[in-house]
Amino acid sequence: MMKSVWTAVFSVGVSSCFAMAEEPLRWSPNHANKVIDLYNEYMDSADWHMAELIALGAREKFGDDEPIIQRMLVEVEKAKTGGKNVPATDKTEKPKKVNRLYQKVYSLQDLVVTRAEGLSAGLDNVVAELEAAIGEETMTQTNSSMAPFHTNLSVVVSTTQTIHDQIAAHLKQMRAQLESDPTVVK
Repeated sequence: MMKSVWTAVFSVGVSSCFAMAEEPLRWSPNHANKVIDLYNEYMDSADWHMAELIALGAREKFGDDEPIIQRMLVEVEKAKTGGKNVPATDKTEKPKKVNRLYQKVYSLQDLVVTRAEGLSAGLDNVVAELEAAIGEETMTQTNSSMAPFHTNLSVVVSTTQTIHDQIAAHLKQMRAQLESDPTVVK
């Protein structure tokens, strides 16, 4: 590979460690710690290709004179020839389930204005009903949140799609009850 490509790969690979554009082109203890920490992380996880990219990028960026960089390259070569790469599925017992959170805004104006308790209290009570319908434990487990906005009588909800579906169903039920209530002036 060309020198500029290795330098670019190295810069991308350790950009979270330090700003490459602002650092001098000499190997310093600060550089050594950051690069070696990243290199060791990849070696420990048996991702020898990324470890090799870090070592090659460091060699291109800082030169062949550093014994630490030479040692890193030798270690990677030994690891690649002496061991087998562990598939990602074997590294963990069970993949973690990711609960993706989505943000939606629900207008509650029609439910709030029909209440006799005032707009602010009415909004807070409708939000409390929604939280109760979902359940505090479920909200906590999924890292969900509800934030009422009194200026436009709405609530912003950050939660999973499943819970958004439950909220939509509960709001539909609340609106159906409102429509069937003869005491409500429409």
